[in-house]
Amino acid sequence: MCAAAGRSAFWGQAAQAGLKLERIAPQADGFTAVVSGAGWAKLCQLAGAGGWQVIQMQRRGPGPLAERLLRRPGILAGIGLFFVLLHWLGGFLWCMDLELLTVPQQESIRTLLAQSGIWEGCRPSQAELAQAQQLLEASGDFGWVSLNFTGGCLAAEGTPPSRHMRNHPPRTPGFMPVQAARCLP
Repeated sequence: MCAAAGRSAFWGQAAQAGLKLERIAPQADGFTAVVSGAGWAKLCQLAGAGGWQVIQMQRRGPGPLAERLLRRPGILAGIGLFFVLLHWLGGFLWCMDLELLTVPQQESIRTLLAQSGIWEGCRPSQAELAQAQQLLEASGDFGWVSLNFTGGCLAAEGTPPSRHMRNHPPRTPGFMPVQAARCLP
């Protein structure tokens, strides 16, 4: 609402300043109009410079917090960039959890993983992890071994080779050793 002498001069200056005023209606003591939230500060500044009084009668819209965020698009861009980086950096290997293995097994697994191109700081693909799993199974250093990569941490679990496995060569793809036993009635 605008109240003072020279009201039409105020509306003219507002139009020249690029303010979009809607629903302008004369009142007994001035005029009423609708202005966007972004134009409110400019309207108050223009009114103060001309000696007019402006009163906010009603407020609608996204609210003050959302308006402040929309006036500073860098904050929204930063939030978006944060989530993109969080997703992208989640694929990197930050730590190896080998605590469930013995010290010789830990050394063996680190060496075999390095041969597969997997170490802290790299971004392993599913194919590289599958290749490393096969390499570990074929090494003969483990009876059973498992690699689990989640959230930037590669957890390895395994068992020492059994005596039965030590007597036989490591398995090769496509070959399954079978031991026959005779059942007695």
